[in-house]
Amino acid sequence: MEQLSLDSGHICADCGEELHLTDEVVLVQAIYVAYNEHGQPAPFILYAEDGGYLYEPQFLHLPCWESLWENFWEHDGPDPHHDPEEQLQVAECYGCTSPIRAHELSAQLNLGELRCSKRAPNCDPTVHFEPNNVKDNFFHELICIECLLEFNGDVFEMWDSLEVPGVCNQGVRDRCWRYGQCQFGCRYLLGAAE
Repeated sequence: MEQLSLDSGHICADCGEELHLTDEVVLVQAIYVAYNEHGQPAPFILYAEDGGYLYEPQFLHLPCWESLWENFWEHDGPDPHHDPEEQLQVAECYGCTSPIRAHELSAQLNLGELRCSKRAPNCDPTVHFEPNNVKDNFFHELICIECLLEFNGDVFEMWDSLEVPGVCNQGVRDRCWRYGQCQFGCRYLLGAAE
């Protein structure tokens, strides 16, 4: 009788150890929020021109993620940004509670498990991520651009080229792209660097 392997083929991005099937894991994905065909805000994954991920999704053991996140906030983390145009807010940062507008780079956190697919093409078992307690509202699991950049730069580097094109660090804090002109000299308009 063949014994089922618990190896998922994935490793924790933090500790480097194997992620086993049914382990509690956190999936971190770089996204933007936009309106879907029903006019509802929804997360959209960022893809590169070749069709692959622009920022590779990261899997971490739940305790590893919790330790990293606590470490981030022990150093105070970013201060909340206050948006003068609150009506344009589509989500709120899970970390600092800053507002997030449509089409702004952010990250989505999902808690779940890696599981064997019930349907296995060519009889080869495949592994997929299954979120726990899927909710209608995903917004409590989003991290704003400032928290994401500071976390990625100061605590745990998930992506080596994470940036907002055409925007300086202070511009990220001030969300200058929302207003079309950065007082610090960088230029950002309608989501595309000029």
